[in-house]
Amino acid sequence: MSRALYLTAALLAAAPGAHAAERCGRECLIGIADRYMDAMAAQKPDGLPWAETVRYSENSVPMAIGDGSWGAISAHGAAALKVADPRTGEVAWIGEIEEHGQPAFLAMRMTVKDGKIAAVHAVIRRSGGPPEYGDPAKWTPDPAFAETEKKLPPGPQLSAAVYTYFGAMQGAIKAQPRFAPDCGRKVNGVVVTAGKTATGGVEGCAAQFKAGVFRPISQVRLTRSPVIDEARGVVVVEGYMDYPETEEIYAGKDGKARPAPAKYPYSLGFIAAFKIKDGGVFCVEEISTALPYRMPAP
Repeated sequence: MSRALYLTAALLAAAPGAHAAERCGRECLIGIADRYMDAMAAQKPDGLPWAETVRYSENSVPMAIGDGSWGAISAHGAAALKVADPRTGEVAWIGEIEEHGQPAFLAMRMTVKDGKIAAVHAVIRRSGGPPEYGDPAKWTPDPAFAETEKKLPPGPQLSAAVYTYFGAMQGAIKAQPRFAPDCGRKVNGVVVTAGKTATGGVEGCAAQFKAGVFRPISQVRLTRSPVIDEARGVVVVEGYMDYPETEEIYAGKDGKARPAPAKYPYSLGFIAAFKIKDGGVFCVEEISTALPYRMPAP
């Protein structure tokens, strides 16, 4: 089975100026994302600046604007992680929503062209099923995501740190990703690098990779070019992690036997934000939900 990381030429290029970015800067993009989330909470999509043609999907299912969660979401949290890339006209929003009073996590990525919404893809994580699931009402993003970096590495360096992370996660490359000493990772509001909820029972970002706790993942499929905020050293990517679950018990690189995450094949659709400091991963905020195995991108 191939374990090659799926990266298209578009992903690697991260070409600046792709969507007339000069027409909508960072505040403009975030403003449109905020208006979008307010419209979802009000269940009124008509007042938004839609492009003539719009691609919309939820959890990898294409659908019409106004369908799906548009009829269920009644509120969204104030504490949200917002990442804008004015060069490409892309913006991401990660936070908490309520559907008929039931809290859930939502991460969405939006494409804005000429000040109009051209595409939206959302990952919505509700209670039940793998992977981890915390309390959305208590979720807040790591403050580090809002910090402006003094040394501004170019976008390709930021994205390279993320590509190395996912390449090593599935064993496609031998190089180990760089991590800050106090690196932390959260999945659906759960800290998975420390304490009883640490993935594979191993604490620490670097230690988990060295122990091979991600061995059940056969393939990582990144589907689009990243959203990059160079001033803050933040990269947002979306894609899929495939779990064939051919073994009930798997052995990590450290020789320890661990149970597989589930007893059936599935894929995780995810949107994840990475804070990069000094060329290494400082923290990760991931929203992911279980989908049919090898679910294609919309």
